[in-house]
Amino acid sequence: MVDISIIIPVYNMEKFLQESLESVINQIHKNIEIICIDDCSTDNSLNILNEYRQKDKRIKVFSLSEKHTTGFARNLGLENAKGKYIMFLDSDDWFELNACKDALEQISKYDNDLVIFDFYFYKQKLGKKVLQEITKNLDKNNQQINPKSIPECTTNRIVVCNIYKKDFLLKNNIKFTDTISGEDQPFSFACFLHAESISLLHKPLYNFRKYRNAKPARCFERWNDIYINWEKNYDLLQNSPKKDYFLNTYISFLITELIKRYHFCKCDAKIRQIIFTRSREFLIKIVNENDIDKIKENIDYIGLKNFINSNNWKMYELKENLFIFKKLKNNCIIKIFGIKISWKINNT
Repeated sequence: MVDISIIIPVYNMEKFLQESLESVINQIHKNIEIICIDDCSTDNSLNILNEYRQKDKRIKVFSLSEKHTTGFARNLGLENAKGKYIMFLDSDDWFELNACKDALEQISKYDNDLVIFDFYFYKQKLGKKVLQEITKNLDKNNQQINPKSIPECTTNRIVVCNIYKKDFLLKNNIKFTDTISGEDQPFSFACFLHAESISLLHKPLYNFRKYRNAKPARCFERWNDIYINWEKNYDLLQNSPKKDYFLNTYISFLITELIKRYHFCKCDAKIRQIIFTRSREFLIKIVNENDIDKIKENIDYIGLKNFINSNNWKMYELKENLFIFKKLKNNCIIKIFGIKISWKINNT
């Protein structure tokens, strides 16, 4: 039996694809299969995949006849995976050569549902690697963690820095959404919600490439996909037997991100009003269904009230820019006529 199935969705990545594939075929642990799904690339990506398939029989190539999404491609990979464990790799990134070996040893030793490992952030323009420790805020002396003890894990959406037990994913019907953006959020959320056993591997095994994307998705499309996935996560949590363990952390995250994402969207007045209205409706739903007093210290409570008490985006932004005082967890902010002053609070 194959130990690990590595799933790689590919779309127009001829510039980086060879480096990605080389990192996989040269893994120290050899008993793997490499599932590549080409999503109608218009460059030389499919030819590169077929060339590598001829070199290495562990590589399987699926070529889609119609353009889909990263989530669709990953789901197709899962359906065809023969390995006991699953790992994901984006076609512009690459693994450390010991990634499969170390991840496999960890998950099989402790019989985990999934293992989380660290990664390097590679700044393409500078040619520099920066260590990113996903596990840095967790106890380095305790590799085995109970998901209920770290509710913040539900806000982690990085799927490429984990190894998963395939039977765990199948048993809980965990799949990606077929959206352009944010398809990893419901997948990660469901994993942490259903997992009974998670292990931490304090090693960087993945290299995430940071570079400027020439054709980013439009503001509303990105926002709409992320919004849909957040709604799905929220509804899933509300019906989960583990609701009490994760709810306050996750709704704090949702409130903060809904307001922040609204400010990030630079679009015309019509689209801005749509985004504002839907965000406001979601925030009102969260406030009405939960005890917000329990999380006041973790959110911008005044900003939340301004948002839900404004009928349109112009009213809200007027309130935000005239005068506002916010006391957050670690600092205070005063904004007067658009000028912002902030200072740290000593909580000791």
